[in-house]
Amino acid sequence: MSVVNSAIVWDHRARTKKGCEGPLEYRITIDRKSWYINMGVKVCRNEWKFGRVINRSDADALNDRIDILTQKIETEINRCIDTATPIDVKKIREALWPNTRGVKSDNMLVWMRQYVNNANMTLNTKKQYYGVIMKLQNCGLTDWTDMDVKGIKKFDVVIRQRKTNKKYRCEGRDLDSVNDATVYMYHSKVRAMLKKAKSELIIKDNPYDTWKPEKSVYRNDIVDYLDEIDIEALRSWQPINDIFAKAKDLFIFQCYTGFAFADMQNFDIAQYKEINGSWIARKTRIKTGVPFVNVLLSPAVEILKRYDWKIPKVSISWYDIQLARMGKLIGLDIRLRSHVARHTFATMMLRNGVKIENLARMLGHTNITQTQRYAKVLAVSVQEEFEMIEKKMFN
Repeated sequence: MSVVNSAIVWDHRARTKKGCEGPLEYRITIDRKSWYINMGVKVCRNEWKFGRVINRSDADALNDRIDILTQKIETEINRCIDTATPIDVKKIREALWPNTRGVKSDNMLVWMRQYVNNANMTLNTKKQYYGVIMKLQNCGLTDWTDMDVKGIKKFDVVIRQRKTNKKYRCEGRDLDSVNDATVYMYHSKVRAMLKKAKSELIIKDNPYDTWKPEKSVYRNDIVDYLDEIDIEALRSWQPINDIFAKAKDLFIFQCYTGFAFADMQNFDIAQYKEINGSWIARKTRIKTGVPFVNVLLSPAVEILKRYDWKIPKVSISWYDIQLARMGKLIGLDIRLRSHVARHTFATMMLRNGVKIENLARMLGHTNITQTQRYAKVLAVSVQEEFEMIEKKMFN
């Protein structure tokens, strides 16, 4: 009689990088020869201990899934032993995961959530996917048969609508419409999930192969920003608590550096060189990988000194919520959010005579077309223009 041993192991191929999520696999050893069955669960090394998932908010759900799959595998193994039938691991694997290389569910929304759970994504990206799945459910698109061109068009109509009772100043913008970037985000997430489903033979066709969303009439060249009066009102406002004080400092730091949120959170003073009293750096944008030039203006330096030259770490959701509340308290008629600060920096530079080509380098735009929505102005070198702004505005 063959000797059969089994265990659940983490990343038996040792291919997972340190700090990343690796697969959990059910190992079946028959007469010293081992086979592996993917459990459809990925966790970090420190999240797997004593045969259980730990230190995760979804640990209970993952452990329940592991228990169910383990019971199915062991039931099949015991059946083979009782009937003196050779254990065929390939058949067990195919029975567990029919027509797929991962998690399979007849319920589309369940499958999508499992796909996101097992994907190697950041927490913020997973939150975006969960929001998209919820939007599909609200649209009544809950079954694989709903995911045709007609269903995607219905989804497109819904995600382009914005319901709000709040009236903020948005120059030239229809508040009842959603911009193309948001629409693209929704569609890209659905497209990715349907592509995966098609590769696993769950669906035959991906409707995005034959249909693409049209660009809306929303004008992407219109941006929200603070003018000189708004900036002065913001800088003179006294926060009522430490939370608002932190949000205010971060926003002002963005206003005088032009950083996007991710670049601000990745700020490191060690990347800068102090030359003639100015802090100068050539950096690369987190989002696009495009290089840009940055010189720290006086207000930004003051904030850095306040925090011992380190930018406080916050989440984008927390940040935008505090900014929106802060804008109401100050009495601004623009809804404050992270990107308003970046737009404010761009328009402030242009109002003070910065050349548009150099502004593109300051912002790290991939091409000057992105910058031309702000305006056209005169020219000098990037460093000279930062020094000009320093002398003109703060001396």
